[in-house]
Amino acid sequence: MQIKKILAVVAKKAGTALLLVLAAVMIAAIALMIRIATAGKYDSDTMFVPDDDMIEYIHSAAVTSNVDYSSEADEIADESFEKRISYNGKYYTLNKDIVTVIFMGIDVDSSVFVDDGVQTGTHQADVLMVGAFNTETGDIKLINIPRDSMVDVYKLDAMYRYAYTERAQIATQYSFGDGSRISSTYTMDAASRLLYGVPIYRYVTLSLTGITRAVELVDGVEISFTEDYTDIDPSFQKGATVILDGKTAEKFCRTRDIKIADSNLDRMQRQILFCKAFLDELKQKVKSNPAFLVTFYNEVIKECITNLSFDEAMLLAKQGLGYNFSSESLMTLPGQMVEREYIVDDGVLLPELIDLFYVEAPDE
Repeated sequence: MQIKKILAVVAKKAGTALLLVLAAVMIAAIALMIRIATAGKYDSDTMFVPDDDMIEYIHSAAVTSNVDYSSEADEIADESFEKRISYNGKYYTLNKDIVTVIFMGIDVDSSVFVDDGVQTGTHQADVLMVGAFNTETGDIKLINIPRDSMVDVYKLDAMYRYAYTERAQIATQYSFGDGSRISSTYTMDAASRLLYGVPIYRYVTLSLTGITRAVELVDGVEISFTEDYTDIDPSFQKGATVILDGKTAEKFCRTRDIKIADSNLDRMQRQILFCKAFLDELKQKVKSNPAFLVTFYNEVIKECITNLSFDEAMLLAKQGLGYNFSSESLMTLPGQMVEREYIVDDGVLLPELIDLFYVEAPDE
């Protein structure tokens, strides 16, 4: 009889404990749903604003190098980004509804060293894409920056202090820094200067390891090849449909023939094809399980360097997943390869930037 009473008490306590666990799980699930629902609502006062470290890095380098930001559009890169600019007899101001982020893919299979007090190395930003997100209309524009685009690159010393400026491929800017936040910040700034000073305050820097992990999380990426890529992999035949795993995705996105000067332009087209297919896979995952977005974020954040807050990341993710990307969603900086340098056509680029990032200002 005593044993029965003890078992009854234990069972009651176990049942209570189980109820508490279930209640805790339900509360956590509800909290997660609320977090997902409320995260990422745009607040212009607190989101996508420059942080103090960023301002200190870039300001010190710009002042020391005496960078001249003057351009055809009067003072487009003015530090305040508040002044009206003039172009073709009209005045414009920045569209405050647009937030801008740069996505970088880094080749880290190399080392960085110091020569005569100045950093050198081959950690380079092989993929550079600026995303312009219109928080009012929901529109998204992706600006593909060829890695060989020529820009003023800030060379740093071993203490990450500005040393001197040299005209070079933008991909090399990442080589000068800590291979992390400082490198990302300077590369972000170089992209901003290449785009006539359009403000970019957020970066997402992903290594090849991170790309592999992202592909694994969505259980592979299905791609139908419209061109023949058997020089990369025998299975990459024109007309074939292949599910890329992490390793084959890396091969598809990374491979290029360095002996051919403009081989990166061909690789960019593959990267664009991959990105669209990857987004399609991610959309399907989130559609079937909205909480997967948070799981994906928590896993990928371990593999990347970013100054995005959780709310900012959710804002971009929700907008991206709800947007139907097309050829109109993507532009590559206009220009041409001259030997191993990509020379941007400013005459074509500037009006495109005005149209994308600015709105016509009322007469004062």
